[in-house]
Amino acid sequence: MPTPEALQQCRYLRQAVRGVRECRKTLEGKLEQNLARTALKLALDDVRKREQAARDEQRDALRKAEEARARKEVAAAEATRLEREHNAIGDSSSREGTPDAGPFRP
Repeated sequence: MPTPEALQQCRYLRQAVRGVRECRKTLEGKLEQNLARTALKLALDDVRKREQAARDEQRDALRKAEEARARKEVAAAEATRLEREHNAIGDSSSREGTPDAGPFRP
């Protein structure tokens, strides 16, 4: 038969084991929360990086479109200038030898 002191010590040990189990459950819960929080932070960082990459890509596409528009405007202005030049040459050559154009020079 166990002594009263041994029984009391056994009760204390059972209480200690219960306390340790509760503490472990609490810590495991906190660990899971921290792991979930860390996973969420990593996922959020990934989303932020992708969002920034999309903004950079959009900005680059807009820049390229603006450059293409500017090149198109320059080409149109050059075409207009060349057309006017061509028309001016055509007009002056059709007047050669006429009194308006002056004497013919071969």
